[in-house]
Amino acid sequence: MRIKIKVYPPALISKRKTGIWQVTANYSTGETVVKNYNASTYAEACRRYLMEHGKIFGTISAKPIDI
Repeated sequence: MRIKIKVYPPALISKRKTGIWQVTANYSTGETVVKNYNASTYAEACRRYLMEHGKIFGTISAKPIDI
């Protein structure tokens, strides 16, 4: 049995939104931390939070507030 894997070039989902991103981290202990970062994308804002605070047990999200 042969399996074929099709590889497509990456698709642009959305344009960069450079500006201030508000990152919210909800820890499993019930603690919530909110920080603002100057970033270009959702992933970069979350990465900056994780670089500053280390790994978390819970959820992390970001939203643009000043673009």
